[in-house]
Amino acid sequence: MVEWMFTEQPAPVLPTTTPRTPVVPAPVPTNAITTTPRAPVVNRPTGHDCVICQDPIFGAEIRAPCGHYYGIDCVTDLFQSATRDETLFPPRCCRQNIPLTQVQLHLSQALVMTFQQKQVEFTTLKRVYCSAPTCSHFLGPLSEGAFASKVYTCPALGCERRTCGKCREQHSGDWMHACRPDADAAQVLELGRTAGWARCPGCSQMIELNIGCFHMTCRCRTEFCYVCRAQWKTCPCPQWDEGRLLEAAEARVDAQLGRRRATGADPMRQRLVQEMMERLREDHECDHTKWRYRHGGGICQTCGQHLPVYLLRCQGCELLACKRCRFNRF
Repeated sequence: MVEWMFTEQPAPVLPTTTPRTPVVPAPVPTNAITTTPRAPVVNRPTGHDCVICQDPIFGAEIRAPCGHYYGIDCVTDLFQSATRDETLFPPRCCRQNIPLTQVQLHLSQALVMTFQQKQVEFTTLKRVYCSAPTCSHFLGPLSEGAFASKVYTCPALGCERRTCGKCREQHSGDWMHACRPDADAAQVLELGRTAGWARCPGCSQMIELNIGCFHMTCRCRTEFCYVCRAQWKTCPCPQWDEGRLLEAAEARVDAQLGRRRATGADPMRQRLVQEMMERLREDHECDHTKWRYRHGGGICQTCGQHLPVYLLRCQGCELLACKRCRFNRF
């Protein structure tokens, strides 16, 4: 007979809980402003493509006065380039200026300040720079006239050199300062006369004509005749030098054929060159308003930049240009 034995087990001890006091939110004052958390800002597509890089634009964009759209990166690069390259100043698209006030919100404060300083410099025709060769800081306009003379103190950090506003040389510091001709400038002028350079009647800069007609447009926007320096279309000078005309025609024909300059005799090329010479002689002042894509890489004939995929060809003069020059130079 099996006898079962039972031992009494102690009852389990249950954890005791302390009743919590319910937390009542503090009353909101009637005049308090309640805010709802905002969702993170997402750069949504604008539906437009940047005229320079051709990428879709996300977020902010700039609409130029001509109607083209720019992404913030491309318009910032344009304004930065305009502070370094005077031919791009003022920033423009399709020959219409893009005002600083339109893009200032998207530019850094340092770039805005640099742009405003360059605006004063680039809009001054005859300029005075610091006479210290290691500085060359822009100081102001040239003092002209028999008795007009201004002494500039360079504001550049650590310079403070005094420069005569009339002769552009270092000022002696007393009222008996005697202006003397700049030997380096005289040497450049003599070299220019020997090489056949022209001096801009607007800003007095020396200009060398490499290729093209005698119609010159200086970086200061002055248009003049390369032969006599008169205002353009006010003189009886010829508009072309035959040697430069032949060189320009050959360059345009070779660009049209999509090859490098030929050295041997090519009857078809010679015929095209003669036709191009007559075309340039009659209508050489192209306004560069009609362009078309040309597949294949090459060098922009305006800025010298190499483009690996394509260039734009002017239908009027066969000029090859990059997209930046097409929209922001011409």
